[in-house]
Amino acid sequence: MTGNANFPTPSPTLVEFLAAITALNTAWNESRNRDRLKIEIMKLRRADMLALVTQMAAYVQSTSDGDADIILSSGFDIIARGLPKPPVGQVLNVRVANGTVPASLKLQWDREPQARVYVVEVSTDPFTEDTFKPKGVSTKTRIQIGGLEPSTKYWLRVAAIGKDGIGLWSQPVWDIAK
Repeated sequence: MTGNANFPTPSPTLVEFLAAITALNTAWNESRNRDRLKIEIMKLRRADMLALVTQMAAYVQSTSDGDADIILSSGFDIIARGLPKPPVGQVLNVRVANGTVPASLKLQWDREPQARVYVVEVSTDPFTEDTFKPKGVSTKTRIQIGGLEPSTKYWLRVAAIGKDGIGLWSQPVWDIAK
C-alpha cells in the first residue's frame, strides 16, 4: 500500500503494521524453544497482528467503496459473496410400514438439504386437499405416528420446512394401521 494513491491515509499506519509484523516475527522465533511464557507472548502478538489486519481490511473496504480494482490494488483479495441457499424442496421417497406398537405407522423419507424440520399429515381420503390433518413433526427423516384406528387405511404425506417457509408436499403414501 506504500505510495498507493487509492489509500492515502491507511489505518492503521504502515509503520504500525510493520511494527506488529516485526513483533510477531520476534515472538515466534523466541517461542520456538517451547517456553510456555514465550508461546503465550507469541499468541498475544498474533492476536495484535490479526486485529490490525482486520482494521486494515475495514479501511480498504470503506475507502474503496467496494470497487474490486481498487481493493486488489491494496494487496487484499476479493472475497466471493456466498450464493443464496435454494428454497426448501419437496420431500422424496417416502416409505411407510407398520409401527412397533399397535395402531401405528412408521414413515421414513430422504433428507431434504434445506429442511430444518418436517411436518406429517394424515388422511383417510387422499383425493381432497382439506382432509389431510397435521399428525406429527420431526427433525429427523423418520417418525412413528400412533393413535390410529386399527384396520383403517391411512394416507400420509410429508413436507419440509426451512428458513424460508414450507416446501411442496410429498406424494401421498398409504398403509393400513394394524
